[in-house]
Amino acid sequence: MTMTVCEIDLRVGGTWRYVLHDSGNDTEHAFSGEYREIVPPQRLIATEHYEPVPNSDHLNTLTLTEQDGKTTLHIAMQGLVKYLVALWAISKRVLMP
Repeated sequence: MTMTVCEIDLRVGGTWRYVLHDSGNDTEHAFSGEYREIVPPQRLIATEHYEPVPNSDHLNTLTLTEQDGKTTLHIAMQGLVKYLVALWAISKRVLMP
């Protein structure tokens, strides 16, 4: 996959968007969201929406912690079940019309 779009307005209320192109089947996967909280260098909270799928919105909380000179990234995703159900519903329509 190749990232063909990468837009980042890294501030609270700012938006982000990226698009991945899969040349193997000539499809695009677009994601977008809004930054809700930014606490450098500890935490980033942002919404995420998979653009082709209605109701795919969810909230990501990225937390960085350092211990013994190593940084760990922890990602908590809220609302992911709703997103997965939306993906499942679309796959059922595509695979079994």
